[in-house]
Amino acid sequence: MLIGGRPAGCYNLIAASFGFQLGAQAHSVIIMFMTNDALHGFSRKAGWKVGVDGSVTLITLGVDGSIDTDKITSPVIGFVLDQKGLMYNLTLEGSKISRTSC
Repeated sequence: MLIGGRPAGCYNLIAASFGFQLGAQAHSVIIMFMTNDALHGFSRKAGWKVGVDGSVTLITLGVDGSIDTDKITSPVIGFVLDQKGLMYNLTLEGSKISRTSC
């Protein structure tokens, strides 16, 4: 985690998925707290569950390659990136973010 451009902690994101799966998926997640209240709500908890302790509005890439800028006004926004760039059709709902040692 970076606050004001300085390291402020390390976190681990865990998500469970059920059903048949083949292969592995690697991606990066960027979560941005757009208000101090949202950041403090996250910082007060040792484990933070997306959708329970707070919601993350995912910024997705549209069919035409555009980004919906109306969603950027949410208190917590997230970007999911793979090796090709911004991903679409993915959710962080049910994911748990936990503080780890750096």
